[in-house]
Amino acid sequence: REETERALALVDREPSLARYRPLALERAALYHHASGAHEEAARLYAALVEATADQALVVRIKARIGLGASTLAAGDAARACEVLE
Repeated sequence: REETERALALVDREPSLARYRPLALERAALYHHASGAHEEAARLYAALVEATADQALVVRIKARIGLGASTLAAGDAARACEVLE
């Protein structure tokens, strides 16, 4: 997880790397989710949903599924359903 946080900081600090922000967010969210840090994963997936708003449908769906899964794992079933509507 620490490496993904450093990658996000680098992407945010260097304007020339901005196009890699969605990838860094996705990896960070996935690793946080896998390690049990579901609330942080949900926060990262929410940022990914925003960052991919203009991307292909499949990319937006994957971001929302990740957000829903992390939100559900964090114990907020109502919010998870809301995200997936």
